[in-house]
Amino acid sequence: MCGKRPPGRAAWRPFCQVRIDFVLPKGSYDENNKRRPYGPDVDNHAAAVLDALNEHVLPELAGDNAVTELLVTKRKAREVKDCGALITVIDLAP
Repeated sequence: MCGKRPPGRAAWRPFCQVRIDFVLPKGSYDENNKRRPYGPDVDNHAAAVLDALNEHVLPELAGDNAVTELLVTKRKAREVKDCGALITVIDLAP
């Protein structure tokens, strides 16, 4: 997990990459909806995930400011049972 400070590196700042892959229900996409034909805003979903990471995964790193790389994708689920999010946090410390 990112955030462990190596001995003797006082100025070291931890940093992480976060990847979030959203699989959304087909009902989230409406091609006839001129405002949102491509589904819900991915940035709103990402913000909710980062808020949760702030509380439960990244608190010792001063929160999500330790995230230096963020990749977010979304796609339609083939079936409702496939819906969800795959969240990956990668330690980028040298």
